Amino acid sequence: MDLVGESKRVLVVEADEALAELITLILDDVGYGADGVANVEDALDYFQAEPLPAVILLDICLPGTSGLSLVQACRQSDRLSRLPMLVLTGRPVPEFADGLAPDVVMQKPFDIDRLCAALDRITRTPRPASANAVCLPHRSGRVHAR
Repeated sequence: MDLVGESKRVLVVEADEALAELITLILDDVGYGADGVANVEDALDYFQAEPLPAVILLDICLPGTSGLSLVQACRQSDRLSRLPMLVLTGRPVPEFADGLAPDVVMQKPFDIDRLCAALDRITRTPRPASANAVCLPHRSGRVHAR
């Protein structure tokens, strides 16, 4: 089961444990399953041990190897090149070489509804109407991260 899009799993690559947990809870609420890793090395191990996720959601600023390296490694890999990627960044959006760009780049803090809509768009998986209400949290709707 190596084909992209056969699952509704999201690999969340985020070093901030609290933010990773929040994103995972939100994704579970809107119908995605989520697995989390804290760095690029663990993400690469995940790709070897698990079926491919439907999408990778990653932060660029990670300890050790940068998230940009993961984007580049995936885009240059025969097995991983078609994986949709959504990149989060709290810094200015970096320039990506032709063919190496992620599908979506979002600035932190990000809006939960926009994050969910972007994941739906790049996985071509519309949420059921009942899940849309869940994506609208009773808090401000924005997730603030470092």
